[in-house]
Formats: sequence, structure tokens, C-alpha cells
Amino acid sequence: FFYLFFLKVANLIIKFADLKNLNVKHHYWIDPDGEWWVDFDNPSENLHADFYAYREKKHYLQPDELKQLQFDLNMNIQEFADYLKMDVAKLKQIENNQRV
Repeated sequence: FFYLFFLKVANLIIKFADLKNLNVKHHYWIDPDGEWWVDFDNPSENLHADFYAYREKKHYLQPDELKQLQFDLNMNIQEFADYLKMDVAKLKQIENNQRV
């Protein structure tokens, strides 16, 4: 049994509590029945695109920029979290692109 999927790029307007009308590109796969699917290999791709666009619009550092700053300051994760006045668990989530 074989399905042929087509890639669909959708420009969506995402709304956050503090930010309206954020334009983000999402990727979906469409099956022959017209059903939309996220990428099975990267199911969080669209969520990460939302996070990236939100951070960019708010002028927040991206995860790789935070990691580079920590490296440049020669701090371990606990020191860096203390420096940012942030919980280590939250910092790790941000660095792993799991929260804004």
C-alpha cells in the first residue's frame, strides 16, 4: 500500500496574547484524500517556526545565540541561568527550542 503525499506551504497568521498578526510559514503534507499532516520526522517543525518568528519579532535571542553567549561568557548552565535570573529548567527548554 503506497500513498503519494504532496508538500504544502501555508502562510498562516499566528496570534499571541501580546502579539497579533505574526505571519509564519508552515509545512504540511497532503494525502490523496486531502488530509493535512505534519512531517512525521519532525512533528514540531511548525511550532519551532512559530517560536522563531515570535523571538525575531520581539527581538529576543534565538536558542543558538543564547548558547553562544553562554559560551562567550565562559559560564556553565547554572551560572548563566543565575546571570539571566532564570530557572535552569526554563533556560534548557529555551535552548532546546521547546519554549519562547
